[in-house]
Amino acid sequence: MIILNANSKQSDAIQCYAKLLDINNFKVTIKESVSEHTYCVQEEEFEFSIYLANDEDYVALAHEMVHIKQYINKELLELPYAVMFNGKIYRENEEDYWLYPWEVEAYGKQQGLYQKWRDTQTS
Repeated sequence: MIILNANSKQSDAIQCYAKLLDINNFKVTIKESVSEHTYCVQEEEFEFSIYLANDEDYVALAHEMVHIKQYINKELLELPYAVMFNGKIYRENEEDYWLYPWEVEAYGKQQGLYQKWRDTQTS
């Protein structure tokens, strides 16, 4: 695992999240988001950028790490004007954002991942 442009807490959180998600052979670069949203981009097969809207938002960082896990495990694949998740194609704006299964998984895991990391910070 290679982590670039992250502060020590971000790096520690990324390492913890990656271990919990059972992913390790990837490179991630932390960048400042130009919008109010945090998001990740797959740059190459195992190279990602996470654009953070807030450097201290470790829950959002956990959320994006779930997406990185989805990309690495080939569960999530970006297509022109669509996304494939676990073999099913979803066209842009076909469903409500909150119901897309890759978002349901990411939102479902983000708080637990964050809490597991926080527990390592207080012990």
